[in-house]
Parts: sequence; structure tokens; C-alpha cells
Amino acid sequence: MADLLVTGINGFVGRHVSTGLARAGHRLSVLVRKAADLDRAAQLGARPVHADLTDLDRLASEAARADGVVHCAASDAPSFQPVNAAVVAAMLEALRPGAAFVCHAGSLVFGPTPNAAPGLDGSGAYAPPPGLESRAATDRMVREAGARRDLRTAVIHASFVYGGVGAALPAALTDAARLAGASLYPGDGAARWSTVHVEDWADLIVAAVAKVPAGGRAYVAGGPDRSMAEIATLLGAALGLPTKAVDPAEAMDRWGFLGPALSVPQVFDNRIARAEVGWAGPNDRLVSALAVPA
Repeated sequence: MADLLVTGINGFVGRHVSTGLARAGHRLSVLVRKAADLDRAAQLGARPVHADLTDLDRLASEAARADGVVHCAASDAPSFQPVNAAVVAAMLEALRPGAAFVCHAGSLVFGPTPNAAPGLDGSGAYAPPPGLESRAATDRMVREAGARRDLRTAVIHASFVYGGVGAALPAALTDAARLAGASLYPGDGAARWSTVHVEDWADLIVAAVAKVPAGGRAYVAGGPDRSMAEIATLLGAALGLPTKAVDPAEAMDRWGFLGPALSVPQVFDNRIARAEVGWAGPNDRLVSALAVPA
């Protein structure tokens, strides 16, 4: 069991991760920024740390006394990246050798993957599209710090994440379908994405905290891959709507920067994650999860 500093305990991923860490018996110090965070800290039996992500000295001090940091207060939004990069750097530099640092991230930083299994395994270089360069730089920093400072660091990536309120891609597809009166997909819908339930993603993060080896790693919570046309068909059946292809211009209008991204294959191989940290792997729950859309 370890003393861990955890951020983002009320987030889409962090809520599941913090629950898993507490169940595993870790002693948690958790970042508290609002009343809901304080209530959540009490539920977890955790020590509250009243600070903001911009309180670099405070968070560095907390990291220095911990056995590891689990950073779940994360987003791919470009506006968040300077703040994220600064706090990640501060906590990484404060950790003592042998400590852990684990965070989560999306998969688009790898660029296009093969459009069929097994896909990429996370061991290669990042090739981010425009707008995600700074996110990739932070992920790279985490991996490089592991080797440079003898830390146990890991970035845990995932692609099409579903399950509950806060699942960004399912919510974006659902909102667009309801507005359009049809379940939409971009182009020919052939791009395949590895799907994973948020609880399984969180399980991989929890496993990595305990078992990631020294040096920097990137693991991908790769699950069953499905084409965007297949996903749109499943969603359409859940909503009682037909399925419809849209051209690139309409995709951009419907989903913003996600429009082009949905035509980029994101297929990943989870064997390294299974072998190195003992992740049990995902359960395929997409059909039931989409049956009651958020």
C-alpha cells in the first residue's frame, strides 16, 4: 500500500480511479478545489489538500512526501495545456526516485493507426495532429522523466471511452444525432476505434500505479475495435433514429475539431498493458451502454 497524491477525484475518469485506489488500500491525499471535492474526499477516507492546479509549490511539496502521484485532473483542451504542463513538471521534479507518476490521456496524440487489429501498442513515438502538440509534449515529458529521474511513470491512453455521464465522444454523437434526427458518422464511416468502458480504463490506471516498472511507459486501454459506421448504427438503434453519413464540412460543423478526428483510425493493442501491469483487460459493454444514452 502506498501514500498517494490524487488530482481530479470528481472527474469522469478520476472518480473511478480514486474509488479503485481506495479499495486497493492506498492512503490518499486528494486535491480539493470545491465543496463537492471535499465531500468526495470524506467518502474516500482521504486527506484533503486545499489547493488549485496553479499552486505549484504546494503540489510539489505534497508530491515530495508521497509514494506517487495519480494525476486525473486532465483535459486535451488546448487552453488547459499550459497549466497542465506546469503542474505535471512541478510534481515530477518533486518526486523522489522510485516513486510513481500515472496520468491518463486520449489516443489521438499517436496520430492515425492501422485500421485493423492489433493496431499500435503505445510503445512508439507520438505523432499528434494540429492542436494536440502541447498535449503530446506533456505526455512525452512524463515518459522521459521516468528514465531521467528513475521514476515509475506511465501515461494511460484510451480511444473511444464510454460509460456514464462525462463520456465525451458518446455524448457528442448523441447530441448531434438528436439535433439532426439521424445518427451521424463522418465520410464512409470506415475508421475503426478501440472502445473501452471508463471503469476498465480506470482499472488499468490503478494497476499501473502499483506495478509500472521504473522508466517511462505508455499503455493503451485498447478494447474491441468498431468502425464509426458501426457505432453510429448502434447509437441509432438505441435512439430509434436512422443512420446517415455526413461530409467533412458537416462533420466539422457538428463536432468541431472532433469532426476530422472521427475519420482517423484509432486501433490499439493492449498486450503490453496486460503483460507489464497485469491488467485484466476490457469487458465489451458498448451495446448495453448505448442502450440508455446520456
